[in-house]
Amino acid sequence: KDSRQVVFGADGERQTTPIYDGDKLGADVVIHGPAVIEEVTTTIVLEPGWRAELHDSGSYVISKVAS
Repeated sequence: KDSRQVVFGADGERQTTPIYDGDKLGADVVIHGPAVIEEVTTTIVLEPGWRAELHDSGSYVISKVAS
């Protein structure tokens, strides 16, 4: 959709972060943070080190990426 400057940490440092339109995402898509997913009724913020997978049921499965 676009990108914005987003602050994730207490240090106030801004990161260029992709913004996704949730209505346009298909099942099984995987998005790695940092990212913002805008849905009709909510906004999902993925911090760096996290990922979201859109299940075919329409639910997001959010998990921490192993380091």
